[in-house]
Amino acid sequence: MPLSSHVRLLDASGAEYEGPIDKLAFELVLVTRLKPGDLVLCTAGDVIPADGIVVEGTAMAAVGGPFVRRGTQLPAGYIVLRVAA
Repeated sequence: MPLSSHVRLLDASGAEYEGPIDKLAFELVLVTRLKPGDLVLCTAGDVIPADGIVVEGTAMAAVGGPFVRRGTQLPAGYIVLRVAA
């Protein structure tokens, strides 16, 4: 499954992530704009755009735990991913 060229970048206002996701705004950005520490919203059917740590979500077990690899498809639910270095 190919990676999307755009991702939903969450606005955590530079602070430590405090969730919940429905309180954060997001913007669509090019995947090439991602940098370590960015928070990305991935939903069912999305392909994970970068290696990272799941900080929230209903699909952590479905992706194999808190660390996920770029290219993994999210089968259901959602995750908030903190992009790894």
